[in-house]
Amino acid sequence: MTELSTCKRCGRHYRADKLINCPRCGGDEHDSASEKQNPDDALLLRKDLAGLDELIQAQDRTTHAVRALAIFFFMNLFWTSGVVLLLMVANLIPSDTQCSSFGDCTKTTNGFSIFLYFVTFVVAVVGIIATIQESMKELLLSRVKPTRM
Repeated sequence: MTELSTCKRCGRHYRADKLINCPRCGGDEHDSASEKQNPDDALLLRKDLAGLDELIQAQDRTTHAVRALAIFFFMNLFWTSGVVLLLMVANLIPSDTQCSSFGDCTKTTNGFSIFLYFVTFVVAVVGIIATIQESMKELLLSRVKPTRM
């Protein structure tokens, strides 16, 4: 693991093996005095870094949870628009009306509109399943992993 140096001017931690001066203020590790770091300071630094890792993991979990919601809403918008469009097209197809004498009329539905209703149903079911599957895949990435105490 790489050792981090602490800037004497601003207190920022940086990798002295990669950078000569502090990226924030331009000072180096030996600016004010070349005194050794206190062991208590090193312990506090390790605790700060452990807290930073926990914070990054929490942000990653939040990002995945928000991404799962976005996937859910946008996929629903996409397939719902397709279903509405297919239903409108299926309803535009005229049905056949056959009338016999004295106003006795029967309506028969066109076979193509029945096919479009079936395709609409399939698109809706596949869209629901795909949306749930993709949202859950992303949501599982936001799950808190159990830790030992």
